Amino acid sequence: MKKVIGILLSLVILFIAANFMMNRQEDADILQRANQAGEVKQRLESTESQSERATSEEKMNGSTEETKTSSHSVESSQPELPTPSNAPLLPETYVEDSQGQRIQLKDLIDKPTIINFWASWCPPCRKEMPYLQDLYDEYGQDIGFIMLNASQSKPTETIDKAKQFIQDSGYTFPVYYDHALSNQIGLGVRTLPSTLIVDQDGQILYGFRGLVPEAGMRKIIKELLP
Repeated sequence: MKKVIGILLSLVILFIAANFMMNRQEDADILQRANQAGEVKQRLESTESQSERATSEEKMNGSTEETKTSSHSVESSQPELPTPSNAPLLPETYVEDSQGQRIQLKDLIDKPTIINFWASWCPPCRKEMPYLQDLYDEYGQDIGFIMLNASQSKPTETIDKAKQFIQDSGYTFPVYYDHALSNQIGLGVRTLPSTLIVDQDGQILYGFRGLVPEAGMRKIIKELLP
C-alpha cells in the first residue's frame, strides 16, 4: 500500500513539475514573440522616421533647388548680343492665337518687337509680367509685344490653363501659344522666362535668359524707338 501511495505521489510531483516547465516555456515563447513584435515595431518606426526625414530633406532640397533656379534666372539675365553681321533671323515657326488660329511668327512682326516666353507655373515669369503690361500700355503703339506661352513646357502647362491665368490676372498684352513646341525648340529656349528683341524684319538683336529688370527693358525700348 505504501508503495502505491509513493508511486502516486511521485506521479503527482512529476505532473506538477512537467506542468510548471510547460508554463515556463509558454511564458518564454510569449515573451519572445513580444520582443520580436517590439523589434518589428521599432524597425517600422525607424523606417518611417527615415522615410519622413528623407522626404523632408527632399522637399528642402527641392525648395532650395527651386530657389536657386529662380535666383539663377534673375541673375543670369545677361544679354547675348549678336553683332549686325551675324544677327540671326527668326525661324519659320508658327504660333496659335487665342482663337486657335495658326500664324507664322514672322507675320506678327512689322516693328521692333519684344518676344517673351513665359509659363503660368514660372515664378520669375509672374514677377516680370506686371511691368511688361505697363510697358505695353506705354509703348505698345511703337513697340510690338508677343507674350508667347511656353505651352507643354510642363505637362500641366496647357493652353487652357494659360488662358485662364491671363484672364484671371487681367493682362491685355497680346498673348500667343507655342505651336507644338516649335518656337521653344527652334529658338533654343531652355530657361523661363526668356526674352528676344527683334527688329521689324525679324532679325534677333538681343537675347535674354531669365528675368529682365524693368529698368533694363526700358533702356532697350528707348534704344529701339524711332
